[in-house]
This record gives sequence, structure tokens and C-alpha cells, in this order.
Amino acid sequence: MSSIENTQLHTTNKVQVSIKSVAMPAEHGGWGFLFEPILLGILVAPSLAGVAIGLAAVGLFLLHQPLKIVIKDRKRGRVFQRTRLAQRFAIGYSTAAVGFGILAFLLSDGAFWLPPLLTAPLIAAQFYFEARNEGRSLWSEIFAAAALASIAPAIILAGGQAATTAAIAGLLMLLRLPSIEYVRTRIKWMHNKPASRAPTLITHIAAVAITAVLWAANLIGVAALIGTAMLLARAIYGLFAQREKNAKVIGIQEVFLGLAYAVLGAIGLG
Repeated sequence: MSSIENTQLHTTNKVQVSIKSVAMPAEHGGWGFLFEPILLGILVAPSLAGVAIGLAAVGLFLLHQPLKIVIKDRKRGRVFQRTRLAQRFAIGYSTAAVGFGILAFLLSDGAFWLPPLLTAPLIAAQFYFEARNEGRSLWSEIFAAAALASIAPAIILAGGQAATTAAIAGLLMLLRLPSIEYVRTRIKWMHNKPASRAPTLITHIAAVAITAVLWAANLIGVAALIGTAMLLARAIYGLFAQREKNAKVIGIQEVFLGLAYAVLGAIGLG
């Protein structure tokens, strides 16, 4: 191959680098698990510190994609144009996250940092899966979503609410995790792969049972119970009746259901 052809290929590779693929997460489902706890937290305990925590969380969420690219490329001992671009985005996102985190500290008197600190091992585990190219495994997605769930109690603590309220909010967000198995099952069916309904149904029923106990103990309002019941009804319909073959449609449905669940959870905590 001539030097001219090499130059042309090098130039083509530069042109083909997509900013979106470097700057934005490839897993679109993660956006719901990010914004749901932010929404629930701010609805329960609105504050400027809570807004700052939410923005810091967005920065950290966005940091994942470029940081993953940098780590993988550096691990191979290679530096591409996308590596340098990813480094710039990683610096920008991390700077924004740190800046909003500092602002949250200045605006809040509560120990809002405790919930994210407790979930730090989950974030480390998620990066472990990424390093092994298992970032889309079931446990990797569960760990990531569980870590994001800590945003809700952090915002609520920053807003001056009781630790009990914050803990229940975190639990309500964790009860969204069965949705991960639901979506994975639906996607497997779309690709004609075998998948059992049992794990999805069992975990959704358990979520309803937990919220029913909390409601019976007067720790939450009936709206939160309606939220988990809504997700169970969706799972039953999706697993037994719906035959939607478009993954994007399923994803959009989950986003709206997740936001509705967050609103119902906030009402239940109000």
C-alpha cells in the first residue's frame, strides 16, 4: 500500500470519528435510571443544593463513556483521534461534576455525600465489568443502576429532610431494578433467544410486596404502592400480551413509565 493510500485512510478515519459516540453513552436505557432519582429527590426536597447534586450526577454519568474509551485505548497501548477527543470530554465532564459537587457542599448542611459514598464499590465493580468487556452484562447494569439510585437520598438529605425519608426514597429507586431484567427478556425475545419470564415476574411481585409492607407501616403513601403495581402490570402485559418488536419503542415506554414511577414515589413520600 502506498504512502498516499495510507494518508487517505488516516484522513478517512479522522472524518469517521463520531463526536456523539465519544461524548454520549451508548446505553440509552441509563438515562432513565439517571433522571428518575433526580426527579424524585427534587420533588420531595427541592433545593439549590439538590439541583447542584443532580447536575454533578449528570456530569459523572456522561464521564463514563469517554473515560471508558480512554481506559480501553490506553490499555491496548494505542492512542487514536477518538482517544484524544475522549480525553477532552472526560476532562470537561469531570470538571463540571467536581464544580457542581463543590457547589452542593457549599449550599447544603446535610451529609448528602453518604449515600453516594456507600455505593462507590458498585461503581468500581461496574468499571471492573467494563474492563472485561462485560459492560452490558446483567450484573453490570444492576450495579450501575443501583449506584444511580443513591442520587435520590443524596438530594433529599441536601434538602434538609429526615434520613428515614432519604432511605425510603433510595429503596423505592432500588425497586426499579427489576425493569432491567424485564427489558433484557423482551430484547432476547426480539432476537428469538430463549428467556424465562420467572425472574422478571418474581422480582416485580417482590417489589410490590415490599412497598405494600411500607404502606401498611404508614411509611409511604398509597401512590408509591401504585407505582410498583403499575410496573408489575406492565411486566405482565409485556411478557404475555404485547408483541412489540421495536427496541426503541420499548425503551421509550420504559422512560415514561420510569418518570411516572418517580412522580408516584415522590407523592407517596410527600
